Amino acid sequence: ARVAGAAALALFVTSRTLTNSVRQIVNTFVHSTSTDLTRLEALRDEAQLRLAFRLVIFVTAGACVAIPGSLWYEGTAVLEVWTRGRLAPDLWLLRAFLAWLVLQSPWITASSIPQYTNKHRLVAVAFFTSNVAGLALSALLFPRFGLAGIPISFIVAEGVVCYHWVIRDACRIATQPYFSFALKLWEGWHV
Repeated sequence: ARVAGAAALALFVTSRTLTNSVRQIVNTFVHSTSTDLTRLEALRDEAQLRLAFRLVIFVTAGACVAIPGSLWYEGTAVLEVWTRGRLAPDLWLLRAFLAWLVLQSPWITASSIPQYTNKHRLVAVAFFTSNVAGLALSALLFPRFGLAGIPISFIVAEGVVCYHWVIRDACRIATQPYFSFALKLWEGWHV
């Protein structure tokens, strides 16, 4: 607030909250699978665990593309209605948050496998490291890109630390061949 001003802080928080509401909807689905994923891993039912893992990842990735897709074009109108016109929406800030949500969804969802099976050491390290790196990058990018530099910083930090390592670790636990899975997952983003 001291650097950007109170109105910018309010806009930042409101844009982030709108984007996070999509994440909350998707996380409800992911968390509802926790019992089944844990049970399948405990029973060592590798075939069913692989199937459940793929289903959860691709359903949440699809939802995290479909819902933000509409907000990409109509999000500023939603923000105007939500704030009753008191805040002028920043299209690029909102789009940066939406891009962060879409790109983050596969690794966040994949992190549920290590968490639910109590094999979460790598996830904890990756999450901590990406947050520290994201904060440091934010300090560097904020002067150049304004508020949109903050979500961009976290996209870059998570891209380096989380996208590969967390998904690979989840694939290892779910006995899912990583390379073919990652290829199918990331190839689908630009179709």
